[in-house]
Amino acid sequence: MTFPRDKVLLRQAGTSSRVVDPGIELALERVWADQLAEAAARGLLLTDAPAYRLESTVEHEGVLELGLAMEPYRVHSAMKVLHRDPRVRPEHHDRTLVADGLVRTTDDHYLLLRTPKVTGVELQLVGGTASPAQRVLETADDLFGFMSQRVERALGVEAAEVRVLGLRGLVHLEVGCVNAVFDVRLTVRADEVRPGRGSEVVVVPAAGLRDFLAAGPAYLPSVAALL
Repeated sequence: MTFPRDKVLLRQAGTSSRVVDPGIELALERVWADQLAEAAARGLLLTDAPAYRLESTVEHEGVLELGLAMEPYRVHSAMKVLHRDPRVRPEHHDRTLVADGLVRTTDDHYLLLRTPKVTGVELQLVGGTASPAQRVLETADDLFGFMSQRVERALGVEAAEVRVLGLRGLVHLEVGCVNAVFDVRLTVRADEVRPGRGSEVVVVPAAGLRDFLAAGPAYLPSVAALL
């Protein structure tokens, strides 16, 4: 089920309910320090800042309500490594909200990005971590606008060339974050986008998208299940 803009509600849920364990927090800080050093050595941008955490989801009569709190970005970044630690349980996860777009062009292709990060080169949908530094999220308009903003910046397109049609669903990653997957349409062809420095656009014919995602790494098979 796809939720259009007028069927999505945001609610500020107060403080994060993530369980803080002293031993795990110490390990998180060590991983984060290693990631900062790795980013500096490779010339990658990596900074800490408040990010939105998905505290709750409630669906009622076709309306999806998302409850948001705050969590430091460093927890999200470090948990990508630390989630393998046997001490880490779901209540320790950051549940950072990531807005991701299934971006379709006018010539019936979908666009993904291959981007270098401190955890390796990752193949992902077009999107990013939601944070108030980039856009304060108070309403569905803010969330849909943030998704459009991420597409504009990542693919070098104008706001008028991007339409965010709806929220298709949520994918809970084993690393602890939650990806909100949107249907996005561009009014340009695949060969007209201009990705940002360091990113490579991966072009997938619309007819083969499900199979491509199902065979992909990390969370992409879970995205395929939403189609």
